[in-house]
Amino acid sequence: MKTTDDGTVEGHAEVADQGFIEMLDRTILASIPEGQEAVIASRVLASTGQAGSGKFDVGEPRKLSQPYTYSTNFTLPDLVHLPGPGAFTVPTGIHSMGAIAGIGLVTTLPERNFAMAGCADTSHREDYTLELPKGIRVTTVPKNASVKRPIGSYNSSYRLEGQTLHVTREMTTTTGTPTCSPAQYGELRAFALEIGKDLRAQILYQ
Repeated sequence: MKTTDDGTVEGHAEVADQGFIEMLDRTILASIPEGQEAVIASRVLASTGQAGSGKFDVGEPRKLSQPYTYSTNFTLPDLVHLPGPGAFTVPTGIHSMGAIAGIGLVTTLPERNFAMAGCADTSHREDYTLELPKGIRVTTVPKNASVKRPIGSYNSSYRLEGQTLHVTREMTTTTGTPTCSPAQYGELRAFALEIGKDLRAQILYQ
C-alpha cells in the first residue's frame, strides 16, 4: 500500500487460501454478477469500517484442479489526514472473505442459545506494507500483541523502517468441530474482542 500526498491510500493485495476458506472464496467470487464487482468491493471495505472503492481479479474460481489465488486493488480516499498531527488504524483494504477481521463480524451477539455453524480449525496470516509520505513523522506505532486462549491464538508485530510500516498478523483457531456450542461461542467472542483491540490500534503522526 502507498499513501499519496493528499492522504489517499492505494493498495494491491494477493490472496491465497486453502481448505474451508478457499472453498468459501471460490463460491462467493464465482457468484458475483458481471458488472457488480465494484459494488461488492465497496461492501467488503465497508464491512471493516473502510470507505473507498476497488475491484477484484477473481482468477479462475471454478478451476478446482489447481490452488486458488486472486488479487484485489483498492483506493481509500483521505485515510490519512494531512497535514498532521493525526492518527489512523492500519488499513486492510480488500482481503480474503475469511480474513482475521471476520471473527468480529460473526461474534457480535453477546451470547447464543444454540450451536453456531461455520466453526473450524483455521490458520490465517496477513502481511501489510504501508508507505507513508515523506512529509509526516510517525511518533507511535502499536505495540506487538499476543493473545492465547483455549480456543485459539493471535499474534501481531509492527515495525517502522524509515517511512515504511510493516505489519504481520497471525491467528489460529482450534475449535475442533464444525459447529460451536453456546459455551464455545462465548470463548470465541472473548477471543474476538481481544483481537479487535489490536485491529483498532492506531498509528500516531505529526
